[in-house]
Amino acid sequence: MSAEIAMNDEKRRDSRLDVVWQASLTVDGVRYSCELNNVSTAGAQMTLDQDLERKQEFLLDIADLGQCGGRVAWCERPRYGLQLLIGDDLKFKRFAEKIGLRPEA
Repeated sequence: MSAEIAMNDEKRRDSRLDVVWQASLTVDGVRYSCELNNVSTAGAQMTLDQDLERKQEFLLDIADLGQCGGRVAWCERPRYGLQLLIGDDLKFKRFAEKIGLRPEA
């Protein structure tokens, strides 16, 4: 088994929490409104009606949580898997565990 496949299997073992969070994604200097559908310790699933490519880098901004950087892990427009690389991404999952589905709740 390759290291990449083993890493992907390990990431999938992390529990995912369903959320409905409005956010913005900046790619190549262009900012888009998006919605996060679930979060995990090192990633998120997002809905965005724009074409993105696998491994494309981004800056994700969520109100009250701040920013983190990452790259697109998989693409099935309008759904995208995000790998969070830079920033305190663990706080996304902790925040979701505390407040549940929507930040305003």
